[in-house]
Amino acid sequence: MEPKPLLEEKEEKIVFASDNKLVVTKKKKEGKKGNLKGILNKSVVLTVVLTLVVFYFLGRTLYGFYLGFEYFNLRYASSTPMVVNNPNTDDTPDDALEEIPLNSAILNNTYEKINLTNCDNLLNRFYSTGLIVNDLTLEEKFSLAINSLNLVTDTGVYSLSVNELNDVFVNLFNDASLISNFLISGETTYGEYVVNYDESAGMFIISGLNSNTCDNNFLVKEISRATADSDNLYIYERFGYLKYIDVNNYEVYDSPSEENLLTTYNDIDGTKNFTNKDVLATYMWTYKKGSDNNYYFVSVTRM
Repeated sequence: MEPKPLLEEKEEKIVFASDNKLVVTKKKKEGKKGNLKGILNKSVVLTVVLTLVVFYFLGRTLYGFYLGFEYFNLRYASSTPMVVNNPNTDDTPDDALEEIPLNSAILNNTYEKINLTNCDNLLNRFYSTGLIVNDLTLEEKFSLAINSLNLVTDTGVYSLSVNELNDVFVNLFNDASLISNFLISGETTYGEYVVNYDESAGMFIISGLNSNTCDNNFLVKEISRATADSDNLYIYERFGYLKYIDVNNYEVYDSPSEENLLTTYNDIDGTKNFTNKDVLATYMWTYKKGSDNNYYFVSVTRM
């Protein structure tokens, strides 16, 4: 092998400058710098692509969490129950309300407070149009109070002290101020009752007016369902007004106004045991809880 010469010839270029001077330049070495620039360009592109991918999957993940929370809120979030005139019907219970067993003592005691019979003048007021407690006159409240005592006033005369009658008003309407409206001496007629207030004795003498011609008709009523929230009790009642046509034959209406005929009924054995209650109308009775945890009448609504 020949020894490498001490001096190497390097390729030079002679370039003529604009002033006719010779300029000697060396040939540039390429390759390394160009490769580095290409690598940098590829890194930038790769970084951008990876960043976009990361943000894409992060976005999908966060959106999934968002949908999950929205579903939770819609499915499980609870709201404070409100007093409504027309909650869900008998067949579509509301998850926000608690079902009350039909054998509950407080349910049945509350239901029996408004004791309307087929001969009551108030029957049409309650079942034809529906009403709220504020619609009731003083005379109507008095009649309802006496009705709740189940007095057979067409066969006798009854006496009640001021305190006894006041207790009835409080039990029915949660209002101790009502009694002051009836402390009037002399004979007064309240609905179907004739009342004499004996101021000296502090006693009410109560007798009933003559019975009207409604005795052949009768009512069918029963609780089909009851619910409650923190403040109110809702009682769903099946109701039918059965009008006497002739011996053992009746027409069944949804109210005492006799406008909507539901069916007919043949009382073969004379027991008035009407069993086809699915065809009857549904009314919702609303009662509000008092500070004593008893319930007091608010309204009745046709469903």
